Amino acid sequence: MKRTRMVCMGYLLVAAAMGVNAQTNELYNLLFNEPAQKLADLKRQDAELLAPVSFSESAALYDKAVDEFRKGREVAQVRKRLSEMEERVKKTELTLWNGKTLLKETLKAREDALAAMASEVNAGEFNKAEAGLKEAGAAVESGDTNKARQRAAEATARYRDAELNAIKISAIGPARDALAAAAKTEADRMAPKTFASAKALLTLAEETLNSNRYAVAEATSKAEQAGYEARHAMQLSRFLKDKKRSSEDIALYYEEAMTAVSKALGFTAAFDTALVKPTQNIIATIKSLKEERSSLLQDVKELNAEINRRQQEYAEAEKQYRKQITALQAKADDQQQAFQQKQADLQDELQRKQLELEAKKKREAKIAKVREMFSPAEASVLLDGNRMILRLLGLSFPVGKSIIQPEYFSLLAKVERAMREYPDSRVIIEGHTDNVGEERFNERLSSWRADAVRSYLLANAAASADKLEAIGYGESRPVANNETSEGRRMNRRIDIVITIQ
Repeated sequence: MKRTRMVCMGYLLVAAAMGVNAQTNELYNLLFNEPAQKLADLKRQDAELLAPVSFSESAALYDKAVDEFRKGREVAQVRKRLSEMEERVKKTELTLWNGKTLLKETLKAREDALAAMASEVNAGEFNKAEAGLKEAGAAVESGDTNKARQRAAEATARYRDAELNAIKISAIGPARDALAAAAKTEADRMAPKTFASAKALLTLAEETLNSNRYAVAEATSKAEQAGYEARHAMQLSRFLKDKKRSSEDIALYYEEAMTAVSKALGFTAAFDTALVKPTQNIIATIKSLKEERSSLLQDVKELNAEINRRQQEYAEAEKQYRKQITALQAKADDQQQAFQQKQADLQDELQRKQLELEAKKKREAKIAKVREMFSPAEASVLLDGNRMILRLLGLSFPVGKSIIQPEYFSLLAKVERAMREYPDSRVIIEGHTDNVGEERFNERLSSWRADAVRSYLLANAAASADKLEAIGYGESRPVANNETSEGRRMNRRIDIVITIQ
């Protein structure tokens, strides 16, 4: 048992003591951690007692595998040994289960004995019971059920005896020691009545445990009384054995004690009527003091109740006060937060308005700048939402043609300057005609003229091709009456539409 216990204690520590390198240590852990844990679990379940043979074999195979590993044997050989151990472990687990079922009563007796500290205070009897349980476990392993039951019954009885003796030692041991000490002072001869009372109380304590070993509180109470009477008898024995004291000395000794008590209670004891009168006076005085004490205790109780009531009222008032403070603080916080939010909103609105105003000023300044570029005869600068329309009144084409005459290059140069004020904007060049002539031709003509303007602007790098578009609308979008020559002249036009922000 000692060897197996030592093996189990060291299952998870062997690798550290082997002095192997990290790689070997990792392999060791991989091979042995799980088997070591299984052996440790079996030990915790008392496999040493309930399945002693198979558990011992499992431990021996584990030891052998460890030894082979340390000697550098092939890993396959070590695994084979551990596989054999695994088979023994399975057998141990099965036997353990059978043992727990068959030896259930014995295991309960063992548990009770351990709870009573029998393994420490009554080790001899407990160890005999352990040996019996181990024999019963071995019988379970071998399949000898009758022998297992017989050994289990014997072990159960020993566990119960060990438990009872441990309980007695714990509960009445001090009283036994006190009675033995009193006997050494001849208390049984000098104070036979008191000594006999101590013995009787000790006997009652033992009988209490014999009839119900778990009536420990009752037995302990009787044992404590027995111990007191034993010490009392010992004191009387020592007092009475003093041969220098006469009978009168003994009587005066107790009168002196009663005189001291009487003096403490506030009166003088008189012994001319023996001890009767002083005893009555002492009893009456003590009774009066107890009544007075009871009255004072009642007053204290009432005062404490009043204090508790006041404290509760104070606590409730403080609670309500704190609640109000919390509510007011929360309200103030909410108002502060709302004010700050409102202030922030106003600040944001002001900033937004300022930005809008600045943007509007810049926008209007640009528009004004563009207007100043053109004379009334050259172009009208119109606004339609976010669209700026440069209506090129001063640009005209030969009848039925889309050729830009050199005389208009200066006007288109101004268009270029206007477009550069909006470098990121999309520009649409719209071509328009009057209603003279065939409608489809007018539409193509307007498109050719718009394309001509676009080509000119692209050639002079006024804008990139992807932002410059030409569209011909023909006669579909007149701005004046086509019935008059002036109206037709106004309808024959190029509009430069610039998207502005």
